[in-house]
Amino acid sequence: MRGVVAISRGSQSETGLMAQLARCKAAGKGRFDAALKYAEETKASPRVISAIKAPVAALATGDPNLSGLEDANFISTQFVPFLAARSLFYRLHDSGGMAKVPLKERLALTTAEATAFVAGEGAAVPVARVAVEIEGIERHRANGLIVITDDMLRAMGSSGDALISRELRRAISRAVDGKFVEIITADLTPIASAGGGAEAAAVDLRALLAAIDTGAESRLIFAMSADVAKVGSTLVSTNGGYLFPALSPTGGEILNIEATVCDALDTGTLMLIDAVGLAGDADTIDIETSNQADILMETAPAESSTTPTPAEVVSMFQTDSTAIMASAFFGAVRARDRSVATVSGVTWAGEGEGEGE
Repeated sequence: MRGVVAISRGSQSETGLMAQLARCKAAGKGRFDAALKYAEETKASPRVISAIKAPVAALATGDPNLSGLEDANFISTQFVPFLAARSLFYRLHDSGGMAKVPLKERLALTTAEATAFVAGEGAAVPVARVAVEIEGIERHRANGLIVITDDMLRAMGSSGDALISRELRRAISRAVDGKFVEIITADLTPIASAGGGAEAAAVDLRALLAAIDTGAESRLIFAMSADVAKVGSTLVSTNGGYLFPALSPTGGEILNIEATVCDALDTGTLMLIDAVGLAGDADTIDIETSNQADILMETAPAESSTTPTPAEVVSMFQTDSTAIMASAFFGAVRARDRSVATVSGVTWAGEGEGEGE
């Protein structure tokens, strides 16, 4: 795969610190001293050098290595907002209205809300019962893996940080969103699409809105597979104009509601989410590297340690390559019923296009 990367000569961005840390660890080939030497020779950010030093020894209160852990946490924390442009989960977490609840904490889920009443002078005041269920938010680990040859690593130096950063964001986003979508759609029955054309599109949208309980505090967002965005952005009505003029093949707006493309969704899927009905949080992002691992070069591996099956793997050592694995820790829960709905089998470009007004 070939790509063109524009390299900024400005100051080191916060998203570049994560790529810089990954590059230094990869160059070190699993050795702390080699990674540190490479970081110092290439004039890496002081925060990156500090983060590399952090795991050297056991820590105690007042230990100077504590600052290294702080810098490692800073690099991870500053990288998270840059994932919002690619990831549905991180978009909702960053500014989409999802309630941020620390992972592993117990969460009270409202199943019957309190109701207010207007009572006349001297009249009895009705009492409403609030029903809640206590549930913990499970902490999940999503792994994104990229492989880079040692020759390429040496040749690109610091100028390749933009490429590493982009690939890390892509890998993490796909992994996290895959699990996130699984969580929030658990036990939901998708709505079957009404078919092709503008009129069918309007029916699908009405069905989604009817399946969501909305209110003044609602934060709605449409999420869709890439094919739905392409079709929706070019769908026209009988007046010759675009049905969704604010929608592009990469996202935009539908019905004045934010719309985004989610690569984790199956083809032909359109989802509506009320973010205030979700709860969760994003934890740290860790970077690990290895030049000794054996990698199965497969985007959808079916193999499992419980049912081993023969597979052709690629040795990082024999191919002079290094595997960089980013592990993102996160958790989410659908805290309110009727806060997520999906339409499946969307084929708006099919027969009947242009029948809407």
